[in-house]
Parts: sequence; C-alpha cells; structure tokens
Amino acid sequence: MRRHRVEIYFVMYLSSIIAFLVAASDRDKVIHELSTQNSRIINTFLGSPPVQKESDTLYWYVDAVDKSGRVRFFVPPLKTQVRIYDLEQDDDASLNLTSVRKGFTPTNEAEIIVTDTLRDPRTRTITFPVEMRFHWVGTYSVEFNLETKRIHPLGNGKLKYHNFTFDSSLIPFSRRWEFEHDTLTYVVMVQDTSVPNAPPVEQIGINVARSEVVSVSGYEEENEIFVNLPNLTPVMRVLSGPGRIIERRGGDGTSRFFWVGQVGNEPQQVKVEARVNRGAGGRDIAQAEFRLQPSSAVLRKPLPYAAFYGEKFIADIQVEGLSDIKQYSWEVFLNDTRVAAGSGPVVQCNVPRNTAATSLRVVARYKGKSYPYRTKRDGGQKMSTFTFAIEKPPVHIFFSPPEEVSSTHTFMFYAYRYGANRRENRKPLQGLSEVRVEVEDEYGDVRPVELYSLPDGKYEFVFERPDRFSNNPEPVIITVRAGGTSVQRQIYVYKND
Repeated sequence: MRRHRVEIYFVMYLSSIIAFLVAASDRDKVIHELSTQNSRIINTFLGSPPVQKESDTLYWYVDAVDKSGRVRFFVPPLKTQVRIYDLEQDDDASLNLTSVRKGFTPTNEAEIIVTDTLRDPRTRTITFPVEMRFHWVGTYSVEFNLETKRIHPLGNGKLKYHNFTFDSSLIPFSRRWEFEHDTLTYVVMVQDTSVPNAPPVEQIGINVARSEVVSVSGYEEENEIFVNLPNLTPVMRVLSGPGRIIERRGGDGTSRFFWVGQVGNEPQQVKVEARVNRGAGGRDIAQAEFRLQPSSAVLRKPLPYAAFYGEKFIADIQVEGLSDIKQYSWEVFLNDTRVAAGSGPVVQCNVPRNTAATSLRVVARYKGKSYPYRTKRDGGQKMSTFTFAIEKPPVHIFFSPPEEVSSTHTFMFYAYRYGANRRENRKPLQGLSEVRVEVEDEYGDVRPVELYSLPDGKYEFVFERPDRFSNNPEPVIITVRAGGTSVQRQIYVYKND
C-alpha cells in the first residue's frame, strides 16, 4: 500500500515538472515572438537620415586662365546646401568632407567648406550651406559623411527615438550605426565658359514668373520661365530641385517655357538654366532660382457652423496654397441626394424649407481630386468633404429698454430669423406663437404683461397691473424668449401717479 502511494506521488511530481517545463517553454516562445515583433516594428520606422539635397549633379561655370584649364581665382564659389529634417529639439547632426576625386583619382586641388550651420526649430530642420572651389576644369566627385544623433540612451539599457522608448537589445548596433549615418556624393561639372574671341552678342537672360511657388504638398504646380532672346530657341533644363521643363507653342509659332513639378513636404529650392550655342561662352548661359514652399492648407475664410432650412447656404472652400480658383469644383448632397454642383471656391445652394434632410454635405475637389484643409493654422488636417447639420434659422432678438421707466411704459423689441446674419434676408416670426415675455421682481413674484405682435418682426408689451408698483423705483428682470433664444435685462420700475 505504501509502495503504491509513493508511485502516485512520484507520478504527480513528474507531472508538475512537465507542466512547469511546458509553461516555461510557452512563456519563452511568447517572449521570443514578442521580441521579434518589436524588433521588426523598430526596424520599420528607423530609416536612413532624412536628407534633402538640391541636386546630385552640380555645374560650376568658370573662366579659365588659358587652354590649360586653370580656373581664375576671382570666380565666385559654387554654393549648395544639405538639409536634414524631422529632428527633435535634442537631436543633432554634422556634415564632414570625406574625399574629393577627379575622375577616379584623389585630388587636393579643391577648397570645400561647410559654412555656419542653420537650425530652424519651427520646421525641425538643420541646414548645412556648402561652398566649393576647384582649381581646374573637369568632372569631380565629392563625398561627405553625414552623422546624426537621433537615438538617445536613457540608461538601464533603454533607448529613445522621438517619443518612442525601447530596449537596446531590440536593435543591433550595426543597424543603429546605419540609421545615424549616411554618405552623400556629388558629381561636380566644372566647365570653362571663357571664349578668346567671343562675338559681341547680347547676354542671354532668364527670369521666372514667381520667386516663390506656394502650394499644398503633393500637388503639381507650374512656373513660367521668360527668356530674353525671342529669335533663338534655348535648351532649357532643371539644374537642381524637382520638376521638369515643358515647351508650349502658341498659334503664332512663339514658344513659352514652364517649369512643372510637384511640391514636397519640405521647402525646396529650384534652379533652372537656359543655354544657347552662339560660341559666346558665358553669354550663352543664364540661370534663375525660385523656392517651393508647402502650404499649411488653412481655409481662407471660416466655414458656417450649420445650414438652415429655407436659407441660401454659402461656404468658401478655398485653402492657402491652392490659388487657381478655376480648378475648384464641388457637389452638394442633402443626406445622400445630390442637389447641386458647381465650380469655383464658393459653394452656393438653396436649402428647401420643408426638406426631410438633416445634413448637408459638400464634396470639394481641386484639379479633380480631394485636397487637405485645416480650419486654423495649428489645427488637425482633414480631407475636403465638409458636413453641416441642417437647423432652423436662429432667432435674433433686439431689446434695449431704458434703465428706469414708469409702470405704464410701452416696451418694444424685434425678433427675426436669418441664418447668416443677413439683415436683408431676415424673416419675422409667426406672430406670438414663438415669443414669450417674463417679468420677475426682486422677491421672485411674476408681474404679468400684455404682449402684442406688430408687422416686420416688431413686438410691444405693457404691464397688466401698473398700479401694483410703488412710487420708489424697484428692480425687475425682464426675459424675452423666442425660438430657443433668450435675452435678459434688469431695469427699475416706478408707479406713475
């Protein structure tokens, strides 16, 4: 009997050990899966440093001393810039020159410096202006090392990136190094534009219609480019920044040039070039620059808070940055029934007095697609579908009694309905059915009144028992109610002997 009892205990002991091992194994598996999942998440949102360059290929037009190709010392330096964005207040970045090659050969025949760094906390960017000089014409490869500090150790094996905190074991050190570093390479074309016997021709000139193109991020814009030589067709190209050059021919055979490109999330500089081939060296080349500025897409005017039965609904749907009013279009729906459509930035439609609809919806587009908007500069962004509740037009009461009157005084006030404070469209109420006047004295007793309705929204009332007031002025509170709106005034009343 005792032996069986020992065997049972032994089996129970083995079972508990097995159960513990299974639980421990499941726990380790869950922990491993969770760690793997967290590592994937972290590696997803940790990318390379967010860099913005003006262009990968830069052109520096110089005057050489002679046929040897040596650059004259007085030529202004080639300037460009590197911008790092999406930086928090405690983040930092640095840019350092790594190497300069002419062709495949390292060279020291260059002077390249990174000037004073510009930090803008408002746009969360750091900008590195770069100046370059080269002693000889030719093609150069310039390489920079970019290092950022965006992952911050917190101690106890914890790391912080933006608002995220995670364990250092979830991201390998090599991945951290990759996330914080980048190599930037430029191809620089140093070209001699000096001509010994240049013909006496007019310098080609180039200008742009807009020095700053402001638009909503993601939308394509254009900027006309003007060239001063109408009898020549120049070769046009974008030297730096996004976009392309297109040519449009008019009915008279003349050409017009336009830069066409998409506005990004960050400000960008665009440089365009016009070139002709007359053998005049630098006189055959001209450049112009303009800035691309993403707009915050704030509505130009406040939206109405509601639509009103029997009223004309008006709303301005134009946002900052989308300035071509011909590109706006809209449709209006009462509940789900389409009742109006039009173009331009101002929506207008009539709301029937007896419609059963409870909401008015405006579906707006710019260049045929929905666009983002904000109601205020620091507000959240939405897409261009606007919904308004349909309500009875509010009542406006105008009541300004004297501060002290006799008990036989005739009081007068006005009450109208109009949805958007349009006095020319005001609508009087339906007689006395929506209007009430209450008078209480300082003891809470009600003083009855007689109320009369007159044309054009005018109302008058008098005290029913003027003899119940005393000779000394006593305070009363008059409340006028009409269609859900009320106004209160305190006055002093005395008996008129």
